[in-house]
Order: sequence, then C-alpha cells, then structure tokens
Amino acid sequence: MELGRFYDVYRLDVDIGKPITLNRVLLYKDTEGDFYWGHPFLEHVRVHATVLEHFRGPKVKSFKFKAKTKYRRLVGHRQEMTRIRIDRIELLDHKEDPTWTVNKDPLYALMKNVYAEKKCQGTNFAELAERVVYDDHYIPNPV
Repeated sequence: MELGRFYDVYRLDVDIGKPITLNRVLLYKDTEGDFYWGHPFLEHVRVHATVLEHFRGPKVKSFKFKAKTKYRRLVGHRQEMTRIRIDRIELLDHKEDPTWTVNKDPLYALMKNVYAEKKCQGTNFAELAERVVYDDHYIPNPV
C-alpha cells in the first residue's frame, strides 16, 4: 500500500467519506526501501483510509452447456466493490500498546494462534476459536 493511492476492495459496509482503519497488514515497505513481511500479519502497522465510492465491478459471464440436449444457460455476475484511498500508514512502537491488534481485531489473535501451533500435530481449531472473544460491532477487513 502506498500513501494517496486508490484501491478497489470488496464492498465494505461503511458510508462514503467515512474513515476506516485496516489492522491486518501483510506487507509493508518503509521509506528506505526495506520490506517487512508479516507472519501471518504485521502486528504494529495500522493503515488509515477513506471510503471514496461504492460501485459494481465488471460483469463476469458463466456459460453452462450440455451436448445433445439443447441445454444452454448464460449467467452473469457483477461484484459489489468499494474504492478506498490510503490516507496514513501508522507504525506503533512495541512498548506503546502491545495489545492493540488483539483488542481491535479478534480474528488476528485466532490466526496468530493457528500460525504458532500449526507445527503441532492434532491442533484443535474449535478450541482456538473459543479463545477469541468477538465484538458485536466488529467489521471484518477484506484487505
């Protein structure tokens, strides 16, 4: 992600002109050109963006055909999309608030546990899912 750049993502349930915060960042490039790769995500990078518009993506046509039976079906689909602009990329200090990611994004805590325990045989994913407390007002991040 770059500052000031536009991105098209799947439809977000946010009004036009409202700011959003993206907590799950996979890759970050600093001003010196160094890349930082998250496993599964970077813990202390937060992206602030603004919703610019909602629109429909290009039409995708799906055609079904069965030979010798006169069976033909043409189905079209247009995905609902949202265009966002990156306003600010925030880097947090580890000592500042070490639990901000878990508090803001409970799905991150689950994925971090899965990543840490994936080498173990017989990981019980149901137990991992029960450890995470979900907030009623949480909007998932498609990015």
